[in-house]
Amino acid sequence: MRARSWGGALTQLVVRAVAVPDLRMPLVGAAAWVGALAGLAWPTDRRGSAAWVAAGLLGAVATALARTAEGRRGRPACGIGWRLLTALLLVATATGYAAAVRVDRVADNPVASLASVRSAVQVEMVVTSDPRLHAGRFADQWVFRARVERVTSRATAYQVGVPVTVVAAEDWSPVRLGERVGCSGRPARRERGP
Repeated sequence: MRARSWGGALTQLVVRAVAVPDLRMPLVGAAAWVGALAGLAWPTDRRGSAAWVAAGLLGAVATALARTAEGRRGRPACGIGWRLLTALLLVATATGYAAAVRVDRVADNPVASLASVRSAVQVEMVVTSDPRLHAGRFADQWVFRARVERVTSRATAYQVGVPVTVVAAEDWSPVRLGERVGCSGRPARRERGP
């Protein structure tokens, strides 16, 4: 910095750098959320898988177009670097496809099929959360998450690894996290709502 003298007084010009926050990681996080929410909406059947591949290809084309439209400073006209744009599209596509596969896995399995017809089943499962007592409108209920390992209905057994939520009227407080338990009942599909 230079000091100048005006009328005998020494004045020094002070320039402070203003710190601009780096918003690249929040953008990547937002892309992950957008991709995951899109994955909940799109199925992963043949048409859905083709849509995810098309989304990935569209992202690659958009990145290539942004790369060719770069200015002298290495940034496209929109102000986002092509590497960041590529990362955003890759993260959104990957998380979206992962969410779609997860939704498909939970929605299309033997346990869901048996739940749709309310068939009586015997289940072997591993408890994946602690049972909690919830006060219901008419009676108290025990609620916990589990992973169904084996389900049997009408002399047909299926080996599965499907996550479920168990709602029971009996006392499940002695059941511990990671414990393998067996029970019988009628599975039901989750009702949409709050």
